[in-house]
Amino acid sequence: MSFNTEGKSAFVYLDVYEKENRVSHKKVAGILSDRKSAMNGELVWGVVGLNLMKPEEVRAKLLVNSAQSEGAIPLKSVLTNQSEQGSAASEPFKNGKIKLGKRYILQYWNRSENGISISEDFFNKEELAKKDQTIILYLIFK
Repeated sequence: MSFNTEGKSAFVYLDVYEKENRVSHKKVAGILSDRKSAMNGELVWGVVGLNLMKPEEVRAKLLVNSAQSEGAIPLKSVLTNQSEQGSAASEPFKNGKIKLGKRYILQYWNRSENGISISEDFFNKEELAKKDQTIILYLIFK
């Protein structure tokens, strides 16, 4: 995914929620500048594993101007709820415009015994509380 914006930082995070409680917040990759400037770059990310609903690892490589950052996070220990009911989704940039401070969903997984649901606001506490486990991989520019 290519991007062109102005800001001080770009980070990819992986958050894990049990119901509405965030139990893990890990940086996968990130670039930080000491001042606001043009940020022209690419993000390459992917999920390793044969089953999209039970991934083994998430990887990301972030290239901004001449800087780069990459990382990987194993997911086997994170996936505590092994229910067969789940959903996965991603959310692209709308109209190609990047809004600073907005969390852009790269990949979203949720697991629940109550069925599958995808919310308009992936970080909404009431919606998170309806799910047993939610994992959100997202990109944020500041």
